[in-house]
Amino acid sequence: MTKQSNEIILVVGATGTVGGATVRELVARGARVRALVRSRERATEVTGAEIVEGNTADPAALDRALTGVHTAFYVSPHEQNEEDLAARFIAACEERGVRLVFVGVHVDAPARPLRALLRLYFGHLMPSYAPKLRISERARQSRTNAVVLMPTNFFDNDDIFRQELSEGLFVQPFDRPFNRVAVQDLAEAAARVCLDRSFPKGAVPVVGPASLDGPACARVWSAALGRPVDYRVDDAAFRSAVLRSARGKKVNDLMSSYAAIRRITLPTSPRDVARTTALLGRPPTPYADYVQARVQAWRAPRSRVAPGQSGHDGE
Repeated sequence: MTKQSNEIILVVGATGTVGGATVRELVARGARVRALVRSRERATEVTGAEIVEGNTADPAALDRALTGVHTAFYVSPHEQNEEDLAARFIAACEERGVRLVFVGVHVDAPARPLRALLRLYFGHLMPSYAPKLRISERARQSRTNAVVLMPTNFFDNDDIFRQELSEGLFVQPFDRPFNRVAVQDLAEAAARVCLDRSFPKGAVPVVGPASLDGPACARVWSAALGRPVDYRVDDAAFRSAVLRSARGKKVNDLMSSYAAIRRITLPTSPRDVARTTALLGRPPTPYADYVQARVQAWRAPRSRVAPGQSGHDGE
């Protein structure tokens, strides 16, 4: 792996869960990191990175952010104009010869016609995610030598439901087995790709080691907490938790993604697990390890709990 520590890696979305974890991982690996943020006040926890204030809709801010950058890591925001913002950013990277590492939606197939059919299918299931599907394909086809990382549903979404878990309920509607992955695994994968100039372009699944349904998740939480946690599909409790943690389009995106999750199974592909293992240099994090770590963090004095990830990023 070739590390280019003398050149800058730009992170867009550094104040979010995925972007923030990726900044920390890059900094820990000795990378020179720049973060494009909407306001410095929101970036108080972005440490070790140069801060550029602005947004991707502002050509001047984009120019400042991309100057001297060899690779840009991009997480699409939950905004109504996210397609336009992504198109502007991809075009700016193409103009400047900046490599793009992009977080996309987990839809993959070797042939473009089949990918198109899958995008139509998932777009029907998750209408608010249709723009993210189109953005992922735009990034894949761009002239940026792009790597599109495709995570599944995040373990870290459980943080959104901390109150319900403390009351002995797991209310995320996983009626069928669905692959889940740790945000930290995605951050490590992103850092490795950003620092490796030789990493081949294309779409790369980032998956967890197993598919989990709601009862299985509840059992893991019950074991970690040392008391019963029951799986219950409770639409009112679910929506209340989402509204506590999210605003605007992010609420609709979360509701849409979980409505689809209730209707489909996402089996765990041994090939995808092997690719994730090779990328990380270790097996993907087991769900039980993640849950145990979260329980310890919640119980620690003055613990600070990162907000749950909701996102395009593979809800």
